[in-house]
Amino acid sequence: MDNSIYKRAAALVFLMVSLFLFSWWITVSLGICFVLFFKSPYEVFALGIFLDGLYGTEQSSFLYTHLFFLGSALAFVVSMWIKEHLIFRS
Repeated sequence: MDNSIYKRAAALVFLMVSLFLFSWWITVSLGICFVLFFKSPYEVFALGIFLDGLYGTEQSSFLYTHLFFLGSALAFVVSMWIKEHLIFRS
């Protein structure tokens, strides 16, 4: 297997473990780094759903109930736009 797959899996495991070990704002910061570092970071949607389950409040509005999921979707869209319009050099 490719070395990048192991890096991505290790980063994902660290991200999911951070849900339970760190406060929400540290986990969100790590999620943003995950979105910017990896190509097609679909795992961030799962992170948003888990964060909503742990820290979300029960309200009548969809916007307030799924705030972390909507934030992760926004981060995903913004990261795709940034990666498409900016050139990153290695």
